[in-house]
Amino acid sequence: MMKKPVLCILLIMSVLMTATGCSIEHNVSTNSSRAFKKDLMGISDAIKSVEISFRRPAVIYKVNMTKEPTQETLDTILGKVKSFTTVENMDEIARKVGWKQRVSQVYLRINN
Repeated sequence: MMKKPVLCILLIMSVLMTATGCSIEHNVSTNSSRAFKKDLMGISDAIKSVEISFRRPAVIYKVNMTKEPTQETLDTILGKVKSFTTVENMDEIARKVGWKQRVSQVYLRINN
């Protein structure tokens, strides 16, 4: 009689472990992403760091700033992000982290 509840619990735990395994965040480092990060860092002295990560199925850009960005800085960051976010670059990132599908979401976070 105890076998069914134990099997049910094991099944639920397996499903939960599989579901949470899909949300592992990977730091991204490709030739193009390193050049992109360097390009973003050159926009303003207020940019402290730039991080690019991948969490299925999304690429996340994080721009960490030391102070509130000006509108000009925001526009420049957005323009460079748009230029970098090509199908080719997203496919390269997906291959690098072993994701066999296309990136379907891109997020830009600007923290100050």
